[in-house]
Amino acid sequence: MVFLNLIEILIERNVGVKISLIILRPLTTIERSYTQTFPQDFEFEIENQSKTDFEQMIGNAVPVKLGEYVANAIIEYIESKATPLFRPKQLVLDLNNN
Repeated sequence: MVFLNLIEILIERNVGVKISLIILRPLTTIERSYTQTFPQDFEFEIENQSKTDFEQMIGNAVPVKLGEYVANAIIEYIESKATPLFRPKQLVLDLNNN
């Protein structure tokens, strides 16, 4: 909405901005999923869900590429370590001494 207001102000002040307001529109739900880095061939299970539920699902999603990046960073970190992160002490019980 701020963007539209800015364009309207620029047009009113005649600062040389020529833009057709017809081309401005909100993103579709599918287009919003692309901004969350869902692949174009991803199939959403939206059966028995309202449009609002579907939009909320897209909005609450962790971007796929971000999840992939974090997972790869964790794997790389674990594989780069020569020693385990946690090594429990070995307990020896001497059963011969009372």
